[in-house]
Amino acid sequence: MNAHKPHILFVLLINLLFLATPSVAFATGTLSQTCSTTSVTIPNNTPAGVTQTLNVAEGGSINDLNVTLDVTHAQVSELKVTLKHVATGTSLLLFNEPGMTSPPGCLGQNFTGFVIDDQGTGDVDLNCTTNNPAYNTSLQYKPSDPAELAVFNGKDINGAWELNISDNFNYSTINGTLNQWCLKYDRNSAATMVLSPPNNTPLIFGTGSPLG
Repeated sequence: MNAHKPHILFVLLINLLFLATPSVAFATGTLSQTCSTTSVTIPNNTPAGVTQTLNVAEGGSINDLNVTLDVTHAQVSELKVTLKHVATGTSLLLFNEPGMTSPPGCLGQNFTGFVIDDQGTGDVDLNCTTNNPAYNTSLQYKPSDPAELAVFNGKDINGAWELNISDNFNYSTINGTLNQWCLKYDRNSAATMVLSPPNNTPLIFGTGSPLG
């Protein structure tokens, strides 16, 4: 064996490490979900409502965002729900007193597996029923705000999110309960660092002579 080969291989490795240019690869289309873990009371006929904070540990730029709600309430037309991205202060009205343009509005009870999605085909105001739950769980529903959940696209999913839910009438005098809410999101997530030397980079051996 040539006695210089180990030395040449070692120097080649060192040159590769120092000449390599670091770049960050991104994983696109990463689907995740984060949900609240405690329930909170929705006080009756209290416009300020109650706000619950959800902290998302993952990071990455949002491509698409959906919200799922599970709420116990005797008459869903009394409810108003707003979502806020705390870091940027961006907020969106998810829905506001369904059907209340013609009081007493929607007479259905409870939200069970209720999905708010920009691609939804359901209408929160028009598709409410008098049943329990108040909405067909096989459908997804567009938010009432025409800005839609796309207003959060491009923002970092990481950090605090706030959901405010309020009961604004006294048709039903019973407090409601926000049982759980979830954020389901598609994000671009930073992956591992990749070392890639630029094209035509000369590799220097121990002799100091470029190769290539």
